[in-house]
Amino acid sequence: MAGVLCQGGGLVFGTTGGRCRFMVFLEEFKVGEKVVSGLTVGIDGPSEPEIKFDHEDNGNIEVTWTPYAPGFYDVHVKFNGTPVKDSPFNVKIVGEVNCMGQYTKPKEQVVTGWAARQKAEKALRNPK
Repeated sequence: MAGVLCQGGGLVFGTTGGRCRFMVFLEEFKVGEKVVSGLTVGIDGPSEPEIKFDHEDNGNIEVTWTPYAPGFYDVHVKFNGTPVKDSPFNVKIVGEVNCMGQYTKPKEQVVTGWAARQKAEKALRNPK
């Protein structure tokens, strides 16, 4: 559709549990007009992401979505029922999920007890 442009990292790549953002720029914007009602965003992928819209005073719309599973997502953007240029966007999401399909942060390795002593002794014997 002429006059509508989408740009941003959230249309290319993201991480599970992270916010993916992109902007929708409108060429023909009338001051005082609420344009969010004309914008529709549909996302197909391994999880059902949370989607939020932030309408700015200049007519631009920031779209933020949060995926909860890794994989490839198709982001469909339409304005007044017409797909915008390059839609659908194919987005790669990386990260981890738990067995319930929920986002989990990567765990740091914690060494305690005997293993911690062994690690410390090895570091003393072989300083870098």
